Amino acid sequence: MRPRASSEGGASAGRFRGRAAGVLFAAVLLACASARDAMGCTAVPDPVRDINAVDYRTGPGGMTIDSSLRARNDAAMEPQRTFVRIVSSGADHYIADNKTTAADCVLTALRDWANGGALLGAMANAQADRERSGLTSGIAFAYLKTKDAASLEDQQTIEAWLNKLASGVESAFGDPARPANRSLALAGLATMAVGVATGNGDHQRFGEAAFDQSARAIDEQGVLEIEMGGGERALFDQDFALGNLVMTAELAAKQSGEDWYSRHDGASTSPRQTASRQARPS
Repeated sequence: MRPRASSEGGASAGRFRGRAAGVLFAAVLLACASARDAMGCTAVPDPVRDINAVDYRTGPGGMTIDSSLRARNDAAMEPQRTFVRIVSSGADHYIADNKTTAADCVLTALRDWANGGALLGAMANAQADRERSGLTSGIAFAYLKTKDAASLEDQQTIEAWLNKLASGVESAFGDPARPANRSLALAGLATMAVGVATGNGDHQRFGEAAFDQSARAIDEQGVLEIEMGGGERALFDQDFALGNLVMTAELAAKQSGEDWYSRHDGASTSPRQTASRQARPS
């Protein structure tokens, strides 16, 4: 009977340690929340691990938008998007006014979500992967803007989380056979932003590869042909892809001084546009 008693005692001890760890983690989260409230920070949603997005793109190539499904997705993604809006706004406030309390609020929120393993759970579908790319980009930029105010503990906690987020993005968009569309351009920006924020060269190289793949897919008219099937959304989709590529190139210039705009013979400039510029009087 003694071996059994010993086993039961070990199990009880294990359960006790598990409960104690849970209580300790809850206490840490409560302390973080109390500190945030004391600083007068805007309340952020609790960390969300799984992304239960609703894929609202239908038809051939996903070029048709189902408005009812999109509304459901917007509702499902509201907590995560609210979090990114709050930390982005706080980071901008810190940059504009050099108000350290704004940076403290941002870093506290980022640390809370990092400790909660936010956005690292199950991805419901391809839309969830796209959503995580956009969220990761916004979070990385918020951290970039406030990093100089971060403690060593902040940096270690937040950067470890950011690196995991970027790895998740890369696993979803890392297939070299994947078409170079607006989603790849966004994934490249997200990983590049994380790479610059954390100093992770692997993430920067993924962002560079995504940029180059996108630039090679731009035709002589200066458009991503794959995004021209969206009807009235075609211009928006082109601008969305271009915006991500521009921001990626700017991050590269800031990080290494390289000029990515000139790559692939200036892919966004068509011969016709070049001739038009040359014909204009100086």
